[in-house]
Amino acid sequence: MTTATAQRPSAPEQAAAAAAPLLVLRDVVVAYGAVLGVDHVSLAVGRGQLCGLIGPNGSGKSSLLAAVSRVGKLSGGSLEFDGQDYSAWSAHRVARLGFARSFQTVRLQEDLTVLENVMVGADKTRLSGATVATWLSSLASRGDEAKSRAAALEALDQVGLADMRDRFPTTLSYGTQRRVEIARCLASKPRLLLLDEPTAGMSSAETDEIAALLMRLRAEGLTQILVAHDLSMIHSVTDHVFALNFGKLVAQGRSTDVANDPVVRAAYIGVVETVEEDSDG
Repeated sequence: MTTATAQRPSAPEQAAAAAAPLLVLRDVVVAYGAVLGVDHVSLAVGRGQLCGLIGPNGSGKSSLLAAVSRVGKLSGGSLEFDGQDYSAWSAHRVARLGFARSFQTVRLQEDLTVLENVMVGADKTRLSGATVATWLSSLASRGDEAKSRAAALEALDQVGLADMRDRFPTTLSYGTQRRVEIARCLASKPRLLLLDEPTAGMSSAETDEIAALLMRLRAEGLTQILVAHDLSMIHSVTDHVFALNFGKLVAQGRSTDVANDPVVRAAYIGVVETVEEDSDG
């Protein structure tokens, strides 16, 4: 991977992020019967940070993201966003709070154009389970179509896909479809972007494009949590990394420190190679 390393935040910037976290998890538990998918995890994400979430398969990463966004179960603990406890909120209400999430698999509507797919993200009032026809009719009747279209076009421009707005998802490469999904998230003007394996299955060139995009969004101040198995990408773009294993938070800190942590290395059973610190700090 040839992604340029992100500029590390200065000491004052890091201190400010730590002093006023945007997202705080306290003793979070996700239980599936007697099995703890997430085992009493506590962490904080600073405003404007791009945080990595790593761990071997089955370590609890997706379960934790699902709990944070409230699309999944929360068995215990508390969730706080910008000083407000939202542990008991519905996923729909959390989305209005400013959360946006992409999933491990592509979830685009094949019968909608790229622009229409992204417009879905721009419409925060859309009811879960509504058909495409019902949604389009509702959008027009509310007089929100122009607003949603403008937000979608802006998001497509952010990810470099404005010229593909009239294409259908099935005509796009896998990497481009993932960028459309990120655009759909951005169309909602999120304050927190949750990305679950956005580069899985991508070529090196496609991964570099996504990495560059996430770095641009970070520069614009968007707080992000990135789940990825590509540790070179995690090292290149993140400010802070959280490592999970068997549902527990086993390490956190700079990517180099976390990747070289003995507990993390043992969890990966030799998959994690020693990561050297960049010469420019």
